[in-house]
Amino acid sequence: MQITRERDTALRVSENRRRAWEMHRVQSLERENYLQDQIEAGLVEIHRLNNLLHPIPQYIPVYPEVGPQVIVADDDGMEVDGPAAAAPPLHEDVED
Repeated sequence: MQITRERDTALRVSENRRRAWEMHRVQSLERENYLQDQIEAGLVEIHRLNNLLHPIPQYIPVYPEVGPQVIVADDDGMEVDGPAAAAPPLHEDVED
């Protein structure tokens, strides 16, 4: 009887140790995830503050040999040469 009780006690102790190890591992992973999230949030904040302190200037492209990048067309007052042609009707039976 004593050997059986000692064996049962040893089994309970080893099971409790295994459960504690698993809980410790789960808590460690949760803590690691929390810290990773904190680091990520900190890096985003650092990046935002750095952009406020040192903004990247947006330069307007200048092409001196081409001139301004707007093309202005002179209106000659003429109407369109003819009516716009209507698109042909689509038929599912027609092959391309």
